[in-house]
Amino acid sequence: MPHKDPAKRREYNSRYKSSNLDRVRALNLAYKNRHKDEIHLSSQEYYQLHKDEINQKRREAYASNPEIRQRKYETGAIWRKANLLRFNELHRSFTRRRKLQILEAYGDHCGCCGETSFEFLSIDHINGGGTKERKQLFDGKRQGGFQYYSYLWKQHKETGEWPGGLQVLCHNCNMAKGFYGTCPHQSEWQAIVNL
Repeated sequence: MPHKDPAKRREYNSRYKSSNLDRVRALNLAYKNRHKDEIHLSSQEYYQLHKDEINQKRREAYASNPEIRQRKYETGAIWRKANLLRFNELHRSFTRRRKLQILEAYGDHCGCCGETSFEFLSIDHINGGGTKERKQLFDGKRQGGFQYYSYLWKQHKETGEWPGGLQVLCHNCNMAKGFYGTCPHQSEWQAIVNL
């Protein structure tokens, strides 16, 4: 190394890298390929040890720098476009897991008829007013489904408790309750009880 002064050494290294970019990239790639497992393992170990501070720095950088947000959005859009099938598969898997987590928290079966098939279950507002609440939460839009499940998850993460006033119903019972004020199952049960 021709320079013992750190500033001059950095300047020399910078000039060398810029004038020999292809060679430097090839050497770096060859090193990474030779030591792939070690690099991966050490990266994972480092991340596990410093997970909280790494994530906090990422959040702060993302929140404070609009250029990072824009770059992340653009690279994400490019990746999604190039990997549409993979993205859809990942998104479906993620939304399914999130819905399962929410449903398990509120009970994993319909509170009216006992239906347990995940695909038929949804979250219901016990005292009604779900549309009104979602309009307030999502700036006048009637968002539901995954957006609402995400909201519930965030509330749970922030407070440590699940929002109250909700229950699990199957779609049939939920629709009947919404349209007619009560579910036919409840009417049947009332008739049996009143005998």
